[in-house]
Amino acid sequence: MTAELVGYDYTTKSVIFKKEDGVTYQYPLIKLDTGGKVKAATSPEVSKTSAQWDISFGKVTGIALLSLAVFLMILIALDIGSIWGAAALVAGVPEFSRSLKLWGKFILIQIAFMVLGGIVGGIFGAFAGNPEDAVRVGSLAGGILGVIRLIVSFLIIPDHFDIGFFRAMGFVLVYPLLLGVGLFIAGGGIVLLMMIDPIGEAVVVHAWLRPFGLV
Repeated sequence: MTAELVGYDYTTKSVIFKKEDGVTYQYPLIKLDTGGKVKAATSPEVSKTSAQWDISFGKVTGIALLSLAVFLMILIALDIGSIWGAAALVAGVPEFSRSLKLWGKFILIQIAFMVLGGIVGGIFGAFAGNPEDAVRVGSLAGGILGVIRLIVSFLIIPDHFDIGFFRAMGFVLVYPLLLGVGLFIAGGGIVLLMMIDPIGEAVVVHAWLRPFGLV
């Protein structure tokens, strides 16, 4: 006999099912398998009880910051690793320290142009006749600054690794390729890990359901 999810009792932390014969019963959310927990927690029946959830600004902010920190750590590791791989494969420079220094230079250039872009955008915004003109001119200026940033980033590569123009071009081509492959593998790895029950179960329960008091 099949049963349909019809509600959720926040007090008992149980989902409410209704059998084909009309009889309802409760079942602890924590006892569902990982897929069942996710399906139930994202269902409209459970969402209707969100006013009762143990949600505070500090808790949501903490979870968001932790998730962002993990994402940035993975992204930074892949970015630096891609520069290192491209340096070893194309530039013939396997020293990790030199790749790390180049990554630092790229970050400083990015920050500098972001600040410059903000200044330019503020100037155009102050002197523009209307908001539409400010957005249009600001977007054009942002695009130009973006191109200049890429050129500046490229120009420091030959001197940093002591290589010629064409090997620097090869580096520029291989670096994003390695980064894309790394992101694909990392994403696939995370999905596969989430499919392994002890790991997926732990993430769903401890990073989602338990902080909101659903289990």
